[in-house]
Amino acid sequence: MPPPFFIVGPSRSGTTLLSMLLSRHPNIEVLTETNFYPIFQPLRACYEPLSNARSLDRFVGEVASVARHIMPFPVTSRDIQARVQDRTVPGVLTAWLDLYAGHYGKTRAGEKTPRHCRHLATIAEDFPDAPILFVVRDPRDCVASGMAGLGRSMPAMIADWNGAIGALATPGDRHTLVRYEELVAAPELVLRRLCAVLGEPWDARMLDPSRTSPLFTRWHRGHERLTTPVGTQSVGRFAAMEASDIATIELDCAAGMRLLGYAPSPPSTMRHRVGETRSVSARPQRRWERLGRADWARRLFFWRLRLRSQIWRLRTTRPGVRSREEA
Repeated sequence: MPPPFFIVGPSRSGTTLLSMLLSRHPNIEVLTETNFYPIFQPLRACYEPLSNARSLDRFVGEVASVARHIMPFPVTSRDIQARVQDRTVPGVLTAWLDLYAGHYGKTRAGEKTPRHCRHLATIAEDFPDAPILFVVRDPRDCVASGMAGLGRSMPAMIADWNGAIGALATPGDRHTLVRYEELVAAPELVLRRLCAVLGEPWDARMLDPSRTSPLFTRWHRGHERLTTPVGTQSVGRFAAMEASDIATIELDCAAGMRLLGYAPSPPSTMRHRVGETRSVSARPQRRWERLGRADWARRLFFWRLRLRSQIWRLRTTRPGVRSREEA
């Protein structure tokens, strides 16, 4: 298979929408929210080098335990290890993604985790030939969507957007910039460009809502519009927010807005809106109130994995404790 590609960007910027559109392609399948680098990068030294058979078995086992909470079909460490061609951390991730794409008869694998935008340098080093699609969206719409759809606070959404855009550095340098507003306004034009970037032929079925996998709506609650034609109805939704909230977002995200060309609201409009009834920015439902039993089970597993790996690292790095290679 060709190298995988990655989709990153701020939360609620349209990364899930882009993943769904690309997965309608007969050659492409995108696995979403693996959180591979946030989980394993801090503990990478605990597993490497993977040329050691024991280290490889342990790492693949940990990856498979994560995969079982994400994959929509049963997967074992043997399934992943059978596809490992390069005994490295990126080699194991490639094997996992290829396994997922191959299950659906696809020849090109992609991965979508918004938080991976904070690991762009590592991804670029691990996958020098892999395209990186960086999705951006007006921060005011990202914040409005995150508060309404995820129950997150305004400061948290602002910090998320600024952190992601801070990793963007120079648009179009190592990655391909995808603007949400352009994607929903002219999906065919944008998708044709991305197909060229990925080296895949254009296929009109990418615009067919009936080809949306039921797995997307099952695993992405709050994204019911994925089964409908792409439209611009979510562009400018921040207009329903209170003027003071819009002003706060524009002030805190000013540098990123200038970088990406998002114009602030006209002063006259802001003055007119002062005192209007709060809508989107009303107290959102708390995030924990939206989590089901399966969501809590996945989060508990990830916490246990991180704790177990941290304990293992402390045990193997204590003074006087020899490593496996030294033993």
